Amino acid sequence: MLYQNYQNKEKREDFQNRLITKKRNEREQRFVDSIHGAPASKVLIDTGEFRSITITDSLFIQDDSLSIIGNGATLLSDSSYTGPAFILASACKYILLDSLIIENFDIGILIQNRSLHLKNVQFRNCRIPVQYQLLFPGNKFISGGLTDSLYYHSDSLPH
Repeated sequence: MLYQNYQNKEKREDFQNRLITKKRNEREQRFVDSIHGAPASKVLIDTGEFRSITITDSLFIQDDSLSIIGNGATLLSDSSYTGPAFILASACKYILLDSLIIENFDIGILIQNRSLHLKNVQFRNCRIPVQYQLLFPGNKFISGGLTDSLYYHSDSLPH
């Protein structure tokens, strides 16, 4: 019994040593820090400093209101990352993404309510640009229906 527990401990330690923890790159970390520490709920991306940001993990937004003004910046998926670029929490009330390019993501933005507003946003090579996720309370009966009430304007030129 002791020998078996010793072997299990070795296997557990070996597994923990093989786990890879991703560390965000410098540009990505500055972008995340600006989102989480945004004064007046507004983030401006300075495209003079950099034109693109490689994303290695989802950008989780749980602010009540937030405007991200991209100034034409591109958010690129890291080649080893398969998740969404943005995940908006159900607590969000108004999230504006303006003048951004979201590129090479399986899912561009994962939302749980109607808080997302897009202005001059391009999705390039995104299998699912915006995915709406419904969360229901457990052990409850649900009644209702889904309607297609999305309002958007698509154009080749920015407004």
